[in-house]
Amino acid sequence: MKKIFLSSLIATVASLFVLTACSKGDDTIDIVDLVRQTAWNFLQEEKEKGIGSGTDTFITSKDEAFVERGIHYVCYYDRETHRLDWSEYHETDCFSIRYNTTDDALLGPLVLYVSLDGKTVIGGAPRF
Repeated sequence: MKKIFLSSLIATVASLFVLTACSKGDDTIDIVDLVRQTAWNFLQEEKEKGIGSGTDTFITSKDEAFVERGIHYVCYYDRETHRLDWSEYHETDCFSIRYNTTDDALLGPLVLYVSLDGKTVIGGAPRF
């Protein structure tokens, strides 16, 4: 009786480890890293074009940036003018990524919005 109980317990614990290892948690971590890398690269490219300050004033490192998926009101980014289109906001299911900077007291954090595939910066939140 004890052998059957012990065998069942071991099998249950082993299956929990297998299920945990195969869960979508690993996919979630991968997409968060992809979103962080996409946003970081975008900011560096804009700096190289002379458009932004890049990440010079950031307090948040690339790997610590807060990433969240949800419905956000997004000002879309115009790739031709390199500016946010402030004329209208769009309700969009996407990732937001937030960086704290040395200018937060004056302007608030820098927020970018990234597509659900994690590969494109689609917009941002205005800083006032």
